[in-house]
Amino acid sequence: MAADRPTVEQMLAGLAGEGLFDLEGQPAVEAALAAAPRKERPWYIRGCMAVSAWIAAILIVAALTLLMPHPEDRLLVVGAVLLIVAIVVHNALAASDFASQLALAVSIAGQLSLVAGLLLTLHLGVEPILLITILLQVALVLVYRDWLHRFLSTLVIIGCLAGYLFLIEPRLQLGLGVLLGLLTALIWEKELDWAGSRHLLDILPPAAMGITLGGLGLVAPLVGRTLEALGGDFWWLLSVGLCAVLLYQEHRIIVRHGSAVSTTGARFAAGVTVTVAALTVSTPGLLLAVLVLVVGFQHGNRAVFWAAAAFLGWFLVFYYYNLALTLLVKSIVLFGSGLMLLAVRWLVQRQPGAERRVGSR
Repeated sequence: MAADRPTVEQMLAGLAGEGLFDLEGQPAVEAALAAAPRKERPWYIRGCMAVSAWIAAILIVAALTLLMPHPEDRLLVVGAVLLIVAIVVHNALAASDFASQLALAVSIAGQLSLVAGLLLTLHLGVEPILLITILLQVALVLVYRDWLHRFLSTLVIIGCLAGYLFLIEPRLQLGLGVLLGLLTALIWEKELDWAGSRHLLDILPPAAMGITLGGLGLVAPLVGRTLEALGGDFWWLLSVGLCAVLLYQEHRIIVRHGSAVSTTGARFAAGVTVTVAALTVSTPGLLLAVLVLVVGFQHGNRAVFWAAAAFLGWFLVFYYYNLALTLLVKSIVLFGSGLMLLAVRWLVQRQPGAERRVGSR
């Protein structure tokens, strides 16, 4: 059976024959496969390592605080030393799971010590602390060569940036949500181009995943009255912006497939998108989840696709149970939604060429 497995060249040639791949990108694919690590820890192992690293970091900071008579005077120095030790240990013993986990915990402890030292010694306000934290995380993304650490740093950057914008002008968070959606679409679209640089291949995947999940986490709570209270008279701009990004992604898909998509089909897809955006204008999280689903499916990225699918399921349950409606009205809404989806399916099947495409499968 192993002898019957197609090679990379055969798979790419088959995709090119179906019009799904351009053979000019074959060198980039082969370079990416050659540069990719042969053995990677599963995502759930990395998740457990992240949780254990946070626990270890808290214990380290607590121990240092108890052992030092005046910790506020030394936290800055201790934090800087811990960060340097973490970077050196990880870069020297990156192949060891134990060393990587220990370095991650020490790095997080160093970051917490630095932030605590700034608060206790320099008496800075919240805004400067957030900006310093963002700059620190950007530097760590560049120098700390670890997928999980870069992913966590990206999430911290998004969280601190959202907090900073909220303190300056809450409505700026609406623009941040649209920006994260646009970055999600643009970065994953250029995934094959990362192979041209090993440094980008190390940095962009965890950063892109952090931007994707960070955007979903930022937009998720913005529902109904919460969104209106945050955005004021401009609360609808978030949904409009995400709808524009989703239309852009659809346009890129149509351009990529060329003549395989009819003009009528493209207009129908755009019309459905605008209609759904108008009906869900008070729930922008739904639009962003659909956008990430489309991006993950289009580029064959299962991690992005299933992350968006899980978020979409959670968001629908959260929104459904927080509706100020009776169970009877909720049941009617679900029934109507099912009928609407069946109607959309019927309309899609009536598009020109739909029967031919179904029969070819």
